[in-house]
Amino acid sequence: MQIKNKKTGKVLLEVPGDTLERANLSDVNLSDANLIGANLYGANLRYANLRYANLSVADLRYANLRYANLSGADLSVADLSDANLSGADLRYANLSDANLSGADFSDVYLSDANLSGADLSDVYLRGANGIDLSSIPQKEETSIGLIKQDFIDVAVGNILSFSDEQLRKLISVLECIIAYFEVRGDCDMILNPLRSELTVYRGMMEARKES
Repeated sequence: MQIKNKKTGKVLLEVPGDTLERANLSDVNLSDANLIGANLYGANLRYANLRYANLSVADLRYANLRYANLSGADLSVADLSDANLSGADLRYANLSDANLSGADFSDVYLSDANLSGADLSDVYLRGANGIDLSSIPQKEETSIGLIKQDFIDVAVGNILSFSDEQLRKLISVLECIIAYFEVRGDCDMILNPLRSELTVYRGMMEARKES
């Protein structure tokens, strides 16, 4: 299989077989590569240079992209669920409508990355740099969407009078807010009371289930 430059058509790399699934591509230089729709399931791309590569619609589930250079890369509609991108450079990358659920984004660089429409459910973002969560348009059911759209609905009023659904929503909102401040770090003055509140509300929910 040949991997070619998206602009010139020049062959950048030849690999045996007709798929890149679970391929070992660590440290390779694939800048400006045409990898549209590529099957990179479980591939090892640790330290790979993928600057400005076109990886749109690619299957990158469970891929190892630790410390990879993906600056300016097109990852729109790509499936990166459960991938490891710890320490990767994603500055100016296009991640619009990508599936990032369960991915490890710890210590990544995301300045000016496009995350519009991306699925960020269960993404690990501790230490991520350059991400502005408030600027990410999210669907109502996603974690950031819950913070934006539902907090006012459930964070006021008498908690004891809340329905089970309202209480569940409040717990979800608090979990998302706590996760947000954990990513920022050094926010114990905010986090400690929030965690205490969350413990109380979880206890209320458990008590309701038992009654």
